[in-house]
Amino acid sequence: MKLKITYCFILIAATAFPQEKDQWLPKGNSAFNDKDYISAEAQYRISGSKTPY
Repeated sequence: MKLKITYCFILIAATAFPQEKDQWLPKGNSAFNDKDYISAEAQYRISGSKTPY
């Protein structure tokens, strides 16, 4: 019984706190495509610091 409760808590925790979607990478790609390299670099750096995977 304790094992089932533990699994339930793990499942709830995993679904309650999903990873934040990286919003800076697509912005950086868009800026790069528009040849705004300074803004693209800034967005890539923010993306790298927020999502270090």
